[in-house]
Amino acid sequence: MGGVMCDVCHGHSGCPACSKEPDYVKCLDCDGEGYLFYTEEGDDITRDDFYSSGGIIEKCTICDGEGEIIDDRFE
Repeated sequence: MGGVMCDVCHGHSGCPACSKEPDYVKCLDCDGEGYLFYTEEGDDITRDDFYSSGGIIEKCTICDGEGEIIDDRFE
């Protein structure tokens, strides 16, 4: 049983009434894009530069392509 109890769950885990939803923040590694963009030489470029000039695109490994991560700074 979970540590928090309410009239809905009576202590069972995963209760939407008393379980705190995680706070999400923008991934700073990919600037919230979910992907990283590079030139053929490996230099960082913006999404706009990538689409106008080409290059390499990789899914961000920090946020797994979501563009945001769980903010656990205060837990």
